[in-house]
Amino acid sequence: MASPLIFKHRQRNPRGFVKSISGKGSLPTNQWAYKYVLYMGRREGVIKHDELNHGLFGKAEHNNKNNFGIIHNITGTADYVKKKVEEGTYIYDNIISISKEDFERLGYDDSPKGVEAWQHLVKNNVSKMADKVGILASRVEYVAAVHIEGGKPNLHLLFWDKAQGIRPFYNYKKTASEIRADLIKYVYADDIKIFSESKTTARNALLEGSKDWNKATFDHIYKMKKSDFAKLKDEIETNPTIMVGKVLNRNIPNSYVDETRIKIIQIMEKLPKTGRLSFGFLPPEIKAEVQELAEEIIEDLSKTNPDFNEEFDNYKKSARNLAKLYHAEQMADGSPNPKGIVAIDMAEKRAVDDLTKRLANQLLSSIKKIDHNQYIHGKDEYSKQQNKIIQRNTTMNLLAELFRTSREENRRKPVRLPTGSTDRIEARRDKRKELETSSGNNWGEDWDR
Repeated sequence: MASPLIFKHRQRNPRGFVKSISGKGSLPTNQWAYKYVLYMGRREGVIKHDELNHGLFGKAEHNNKNNFGIIHNITGTADYVKKKVEEGTYIYDNIISISKEDFERLGYDDSPKGVEAWQHLVKNNVSKMADKVGILASRVEYVAAVHIEGGKPNLHLLFWDKAQGIRPFYNYKKTASEIRADLIKYVYADDIKIFSESKTTARNALLEGSKDWNKATFDHIYKMKKSDFAKLKDEIETNPTIMVGKVLNRNIPNSYVDETRIKIIQIMEKLPKTGRLSFGFLPPEIKAEVQELAEEIIEDLSKTNPDFNEEFDNYKKSARNLAKLYHAEQMADGSPNPKGIVAIDMAEKRAVDDLTKRLANQLLSSIKKIDHNQYIHGKDEYSKQQNKIIQRNTTMNLLAELFRTSREENRRKPVRLPTGSTDRIEARRDKRKELETSSGNNWGEDWDR
């Protein structure tokens, strides 16, 4: 199908020439402006106002004191625009067309409500359109009309700066593309909301499903002791085909789970040990490995998990539907549109890349938890060893204190003698004194001699 919204944008130089409406020859811009305003309001197929012979509406100081509404004096307005051109004012010529498949569904038909919808489209967007070319909202003037051509409505719109000074330069192609994107967001707001919500819902379901896979894959690693985990890493370095653990998620082939866990541990050893652990900040070589692993997980889950595969298809389809609002797969004549096809394919690729990036960050978060758990396990093992040492030292200190206290108490305790022993000691002491003073030997006499 062709693009759902066609937008054409032209800048008319006041000193130039414009191709005549009939297609034969050219006219000075001031003459063209006068005739074009009349043509817009009176041409065949125009949706006319009640009791008026034209369908012109807009906002022009000459007609309605700069208020939006119906243009009553079409000839006077045409002459006013002509004079603005003669004063050197640039005119911006625009055509907006909605596809046959959408204009009735969206309410942009020739009914009174449809005409009102077109008028609201102009009123709500012309200021933003003018801003793109450097015209202040307070100075923009415009006239517009809707007509039916080939079974579908088209809107013709002219706008200009009522007090133009030095005209700012603008990139024509870029500006036209930006204006068209804004118009699509306005006209297809409900579709964009539906497709965006569908895309977000599918993406969240995919990430939630990958969380289940993460849990099944990482739980065995989380529960390993630090010493066992260290041995495992050494074995992986020497034998990359080692079995990491039994399969916890039976939706995944055994060989894939084991290989994936090995890759996870290998990646963990290469990750930066400091700083923020985020996919966007990884060194290029490690980033490529993480991205490759995330892509493998998406591919394998798509093959083995029907629910995941269905949500993945919905996610990609929603991304393509959003892109199709801006790009056409076919030209107006039904032939393929290579640029549109490439743009839609790129939109799908960007969506998948975004999902891959989010999944990669989930993986990094889980890998980071391995380090944390191993730290806790190691801390627990160290704490147990320290507790044993503390208990042993406490016991030895307690025994030493008890022994020391017992010795001190024994040293301070008085000696208790048996009953009657005191009297006998005193008797022996008195007897010894008596013997010393009343000895049978005359020690003095013998000495004198």
